[in-house]
Amino acid sequence: MFWKRNEIVFEIGQVVKFKTGVKHQLVEREISDWHGRVIEIHEKSVKLELDSITLNSFDEELIEVYEEREEYPHILLVPIKDLELSEARDDSIEVEVAQDKLIEKLDAKCNIPKYQVEYDKWVRHFQRSDSYKDMEKTYRDNTDFILETFFDYMYNYKGKIPKKWSVNSAKEVLLYYVPTKITADKELFKSYGEVLLKYLIFLGERKYLKTQSLAKYVSKIKNEIYEKSQDSSKWGMAKSFMMKAINAGVNLNDEKSMEDFLKKEQLKSLLGLGTKEEEKSIKQYVDKKQFHGIWQHQKITVKYSDGKLVENIKFKDVKNDLFDGKCKLIKQ
Repeated sequence: MFWKRNEIVFEIGQVVKFKTGVKHQLVEREISDWHGRVIEIHEKSVKLELDSITLNSFDEELIEVYEEREEYPHILLVPIKDLELSEARDDSIEVEVAQDKLIEKLDAKCNIPKYQVEYDKWVRHFQRSDSYKDMEKTYRDNTDFILETFFDYMYNYKGKIPKKWSVNSAKEVLLYYVPTKITADKELFKSYGEVLLKYLIFLGERKYLKTQSLAKYVSKIKNEIYEKSQDSSKWGMAKSFMMKAINAGVNLNDEKSMEDFLKKEQLKSLLGLGTKEEEKSIKQYVDKKQFHGIWQHQKITVKYSDGKLVENIKFKDVKNDLFDGKCKLIKQ
């Protein structure tokens, strides 16, 4: 810790506590007894991983608040001005156990499939590991997306939950679906195999899964994933459209920019200035980010273009229509 312009600047890994008088914004109670470790630093705030004693002190009122908000409270973004240095009260293992216990309580009413709960826990544990922390920042930033797409593609395209993952089922996912379906910059694909490899090794070391064969395979083809991702002749129409947007300087996370780009491309199509393939991709474009976080058996409500409303249907039973733009997500 050091001083800068009369402000305390913390370092990664330091133990801090909330200052006397600081109150929880949601329940209006003082939380000066809350401690945690700094895991990320911003200009005026830090990301804080609460310690096990704090997590174990959560009462039903607090748990209910976070249930309603559908948030996990084990990691908080906190203004630097609200914190001061403190001493460690536990170790990393105790924190992990407390996190699992609290999150299990929060998930209990959500009817989440067991394999999804296990996957979420394994990713959470991996992101607390030295293997994860030792990766360069770009790789860490891409980790959530990489692991989630691999998990989703293995389940959606191959019907495999993590305990059924194998080299045979992963081949098509890693060498076809990942390179041709995912729209991302080069850095994402360069890191894809590296991140997945570290994750698989971690799962094996923790004895969550037997991953030796799959890890060996990923190590062998990680460069091939990148090479195939850059072969535009193998891209699907949706990826071709999105990559065209990226190359045009469009921020895919900016909804207005995407809408403006789509309108321009639609106008080109109407004027006959685009190729037939481009026209098809424009008509079929659906932003799949809106379906992020919906699991296969979750019941949703959709509305078709003819006005037909279908309620309480499983996502897996209607996802193809959603992806093809035949209907829209109304409620989840």
